[in-house]
Amino acid sequence: MEGLNVSVDFNLVNMLVQLTATLVLYVILRKFLYYPIKDLLKKRQDYVVKNIEDSEKNNLKSQVALRDYELKLKEAKKEANDIVDQAKKRADDIVNKSVNDAKEESRKIMEKADKELANKKSMAMDEMKGDMVNIAILAAEKLIGENISTKKDKEIIEKSIEEVGSGQWKN
Repeated sequence: MEGLNVSVDFNLVNMLVQLTATLVLYVILRKFLYYPIKDLLKKRQDYVVKNIEDSEKNNLKSQVALRDYELKLKEAKKEANDIVDQAKKRADDIVNKSVNDAKEESRKIMEKADKELANKKSMAMDEMKGDMVNIAILAAEKLIGENISTKKDKEIIEKSIEEVGSGQWKN
């Protein structure tokens, strides 16, 4: 280590100049570089924190809106099912009413037909009785050879025919 010659020289003026230059550089860097970068980082941090908070708020709002939407959807489905059930019930009621009305109309038609049949039967029986009375009178006139004209004779013949018709007349 012979070739190495190191001399350290303390020069107070040099040292003061160096120290002053370092302090000036420190103040300049601090003022123009450190504080702006610190402010920029603080703003960026605030921006990120604000975005995170806004995202969380929006997420909560979205979850609430989703729950409201799902609730409204369930209510809408229930209401739709109720409407369908009511429509089915109304349709069943209409069908039942139509069937009942048709049965009632059929019953009325049958009653009317039965009454008409009974009336026609009664009229036919009356006509037949009248014809039988006339035939009996004619037969009796031919047998007796005289004209039966008394009212009482006609009543006796009509009574006999009615007894035959009702099954009361016996041999």
